[in-house]
Amino acid sequence: MIAVSQRASLTISAGFGSRKWLTVDEWMTYRRRVAVRYPQKARKFVSNRDGEKCCICGMKGTLQRPIQLAHRVPFKIGVIDWGLCPDWLDSVSNLCLAHRGACNDNAEIKESDIPAWLCKLGLDLNDSPAIYTGALTINESSLITTLNFKN
Repeated sequence: MIAVSQRASLTISAGFGSRKWLTVDEWMTYRRRVAVRYPQKARKFVSNRDGEKCCICGMKGTLQRPIQLAHRVPFKIGVIDWGLCPDWLDSVSNLCLAHRGACNDNAEIKESDIPAWLCKLGLDLNDSPAIYTGALTINESSLITTLNFKN
């Protein structure tokens, strides 16, 4: 008799390498189901970079106001709207420390400011599958950026 495990084997993939953007096919898949994220692995690097203090108010964490990792580009917006790789969204480049609640909310880049933030970090917006497919267009007039999403 051969014993067969009822548990699926865990396969660790190589991830996305150093890619910042998903392919169009990957993006369409993630739009149906957002990826599981594991940003805690980066906490020590963020803490070493910034110190164990809130990026918004500069205070240390307490039991009442704990410090947690915060995504500058919110995870779901980054994956679903922009097609950014989950690995990049959970990387030190996109993480900071902030108090839970209001500070964490303020640590997130506003949706209208995301294009400028990504460009500042050196990402080419034309590589976004959302822009490539025409699902997202960016109209810049004066200092206002308008994002147009097609379903």
